[in-house]
This record gives sequence, C-alpha cells and structure tokens, in this order.
Amino acid sequence: MAVMAMSLVYPQYVSLAHRYSALTAARTIGSLRSFYVVGYIAGLGVFAAASESQTVLGPLLRPVHVAAGLAVVNIAVAWFLEPANGDVAEKPASVEASSVRGRVVLVGAAAALVLLRAADSLRGVYLPLYATDIGVDGTGVSVLSAVTAIAEFVVLVPISMLSDRYGSRRTLVVVCLTGTLAFLLVAVGSGYPILVGSQVFYAAFAAGFQSVGMVLLGEALRSGIGGGAALYTALVQVGSTVSILSPLIVPGYSPPAFLIAMAFCALAAALLIVDRVVIRRPVG
Repeated sequence: MAVMAMSLVYPQYVSLAHRYSALTAARTIGSLRSFYVVGYIAGLGVFAAASESQTVLGPLLRPVHVAAGLAVVNIAVAWFLEPANGDVAEKPASVEASSVRGRVVLVGAAAALVLLRAADSLRGVYLPLYATDIGVDGTGVSVLSAVTAIAEFVVLVPISMLSDRYGSRRTLVVVCLTGTLAFLLVAVGSGYPILVGSQVFYAAFAAGFQSVGMVLLGEALRSGIGGGAALYTALVQVGSTVSILSPLIVPGYSPPAFLIAMAFCALAAALLIVDRVVIRRPVG
C-alpha cells in the first residue's frame, strides 16, 4: 500500500514543485531531490528516536506508529494544495519533430533509465550483503549510507547546473560513466576505504539519474517534468525487477555482481549516445 501511494503521489509532487517554481526543470528537480535527501536523513533520526522511545513506552509508540502519524500530516498538507493540472509542456529545440524519430528517442531514453535503475537497485540490495560478507560490521555499513546521503546532497546543485548548460542527455551520459566507475571500484578493488570512495561516485550517479532522468523523459514525451516523473515512476519498477533477476547468474555476494551493474551503466550511456545521434541526424 505504501509503495502504491508513493507511485501515485510522486508525479504530483514533481508537477506541483515545477508549477510553483521559477527555476528551470533541472534545478527544480534538483531542489526537490535535496528535500528528499534531507527527509531521508531526518527519517533515520526519527526512527532512532522512536526505537529508543519504544524501550521506555513499550508498544504504545513504535516506529510504525510515528510513520503513520507523519503520513496523516502529509495527507493534511496535500489536501490544501491546488491540484497540479495543466503542467506546462516543455519542447526544447533538441527534440526532433518527426513522430517516428520521437518514438525511437523515447524508447532509447526509457531503456537507458531502466538500466540505470537496475544498476542502482542491484547496488542497494547487494552492497550491504557484500560488505557484511567481507567483514564490515553494521556500523561500517551505516557509514556507507551516510556518506552517500551527504555526498548526494552536495552534488545535486552542480548536476542541475550541468544539465541546464549542456543538456539533460549529455549530463546523463556523464552520470552513466560515473556510475560505471563507482561499480568498477567495488568490483576490482578491496578494503573498506575503496567502498567509502566508491560511495562518493555512486552518490553522483544516484543523484544524477534520478533527477536528470526525469527531465530527459519529460523532454522525450514533450509533456514537461510531470509526465517525465510519471513515466520514471513506472520505469523504476521495471528496473528493480531486472536488478533482482540479473545477479542470479553470479554465485553468492561476489564482486562480479557489480560488474553487471557496471555493464548496465555502460549500455545506458551507449543508448543515450545513439539517441543523440538520431536527434541530430537531418530529416529527409
């Protein structure tokens, strides 16, 4: 139910943010993503406080009760927000007018986002297991998550600026290459410092594809970032499924699992480059 609710409201939040923002689409998404990161960090703190309170108050105040209370507050706030109707479509000059070419570009962008989400989900599932398997304790795994959240918060604004200056497709190619490097470090490196360093590159990858990806899909759909967010939400589920099935060919929690994620990122970059070639090819 919680996942269903998130899939329903997430595109609406994005549309509302873009509607009331004077910023570009990329910077609006970057700012919104910053709030999500802050919320994630705050949620960890609330969870820790609620867990500690549970030892004093017993089952009267469990973390799930706090989560339900926050959900009620969220409903109350959303109730008074104006519906995000009429999201302004963005039609950048880089989008080709041919309908056939437009479909090719959209399919390429969607496939690239599925692959990037698959790489991201694979890392989310297998990195903690891999870290534990090589002897990292629970505190060390938590530090990896904290490094990711802090680094992601720092890089969101620069990534948005790059997207505005060089375009969403070029920026996303760089994001793909950054993800390739992050997973390569885990696959071929060894030791806890390598894991920490890879998380910095991973943070740029995660922040980039989740923010710039929505802008790219909105451009390909010609429906603005509201439509891009809606399609992105659907593609996330497909990518997560791919990530669950793909490591089955690798035994245990071994480094080759991250080579699969690296291949996903490289293939996504190739698809985006092909898309760019299709867009720039003259009609006729």
